Amino acid sequence: MRLVWGIVILAVLGGLALVAALTVSPESAGGALDVFLLYVGGLVLLGLVVFTGRRGESRDPSPFEDARRPARPAPRPLPELERITRALSLGTQSAFDYHFRLQPLLREITETRLEARGRRLEDAERMLGSEAWELVRPPSGLPENRHGPGADPDAVRRLVEGLEKI
Repeated sequence: MRLVWGIVILAVLGGLALVAALTVSPESAGGALDVFLLYVGGLVLLGLVVFTGRRGESRDPSPFEDARRPARPAPRPLPELERITRALSLGTQSAFDYHFRLQPLLREITETRLEARGRRLEDAERMLGSEAWELVRPPSGLPENRHGPGADPDAVRRLVEGLEKI
């Protein structure tokens, strides 16, 4: 009901403006009347839009509104997982990346896994084999050819499988 009264009051104000315009300039009555009719028509349309908008409100979102909402972004991978993946990828390609990225990471993982069982890194050769020990042993110096091949991916896989069994 407030909506109807608001539109009526605005229409009356528009009518007063029309009377004032006709009083000031009676020769432009046709143009003033056209403007008034457009004004009243706009008020009626505004009232209809507001009325239908209120009537269409519901508590549940419509399927259209659901489709309009942006989809939730995919969860980002863990930064630590990205770091490990990058180290593994680079470390199997060049000796430099193996020496400075992958070997320290493999050594840290092996030490942590062995310490959880009350063992030390030196026990890795006996528990996991000489191939695994070559991957995780403390470095004896810089690689001779830093552009040479990195770690064998199959050897790294076998190391990880061996660590999982411990």
